[in-house]
Amino acid sequence: MFDFGDPRTVWLNVTNIVLGLVTLACLALVAKALFDELRVRRGSRVVSPDDHAYTVDGLGLTMADGGEKIGSEKK
Repeated sequence: MFDFGDPRTVWLNVTNIVLGLVTLACLALVAKALFDELRVRRGSRVVSPDDHAYTVDGLGLTMADGGEKIGSEKK
């Protein structure tokens, strides 16, 4: 299959090996990115009664409208 002694096919074999290694490296990077994204999504679940509250890295729990509930009015 791999005849590195044949000068007609040595560059073809080397090219196939290099392309295979590049493909494996790309698949490893995609798998790492997917794993990191799933880890971040799993760790950032915040149970909040407010439907417009969300978590911001470095700030903690914030609200989209500055902290005032949209439906609440002071009477």
